[in-house]
Amino acid sequence: MSKTAIWFVSLFIMPLLLAFVALKLGWLPSSTTNHGEFLRQEVRQPAVVQDTEWSIVYQRPKSCNEQCSLLLNSLPNLYLALGKHQQKVTIVVLQNQGEPLIEHATSLPLQISQLQDNYIYLVDKTGLFVLQYAPILDQRKTRSIQKGLLSDLKKLLNYSRSS
Repeated sequence: MSKTAIWFVSLFIMPLLLAFVALKLGWLPSSTTNHGEFLRQEVRQPAVVQDTEWSIVYQRPKSCNEQCSLLLNSLPNLYLALGKHQQKVTIVVLQNQGEPLIEHATSLPLQISQLQDNYIYLVDKTGLFVLQYAPILDQRKTRSIQKGLLSDLKKLLNYSRSS
């Protein structure tokens, strides 16, 4: 075998060998850039989708507790924080019929059994629930989670615009 052929084969095999070793030894980063948690099962609900690219969906429990009222009061601020992206995002609250609407939100008399109460979800325009954000009682941590949600949403809006 000539020297050129040996170099060619080794340059082809070396990256594959390094990738295999990296996988086996766990050298891959464990952190992700998203702030929310991906749903473990596929949940698709086209009834939740409005005429926008993304929806922020909050499933309200049957009886509103302290977490619920904290999240309901912060949703209008979340909508205002969207800024120029407000036309591309709607806020949907899944709640019992007859409940009053909150500002800048659409209310649907719907409860989805696969979703957890008091969680906030990001939903794409086909009705696929993508990310979930856990409720927290602390006001500062709630703001931190909502900043993460806004960060994730802005990334998703940029990705959907580029495709």
